[in-house]
Amino acid sequence: IVAIINPRFLLPINLANTSNLIGLFGILSIGQAFVIITGGIDLSVGSVLCLCSMVLAVTMHAGYSIEVGILATIITALAIGVTKGMGCHVAIRPERLKLAPASKGANGLAATVDG
Repeated sequence: IVAIINPRFLLPINLANTSNLIGLFGILSIGQAFVIITGGIDLSVGSVLCLCSMVLAVTMHAGYSIEVGILATIITALAIGVTKGMGCHVAIRPERLKLAPASKGANGLAATVDG
């Protein structure tokens, strides 16, 4: 249907961009599937992705190598994941109320890192 509405949809450059995004969102959806299968829901996935992307960009813009940037990104993601996991384990509130502040916090940190 989209190809009928917009004939440029099937151009090779658009198909290449779409296939790149499928890989990214495919990896994210695997993690989200595990959360949903265990009976929870995590709405902060996009915010954490945004923050990790900003950490990678700022690290590389500062002149560090890609390896250092990836390491900083992984450490950031692990720190957020451990914090959210410990918060869910310790608190007695419903899970969506425990994870909602993580979304706002990650957005705020990304805006701070962006400057």
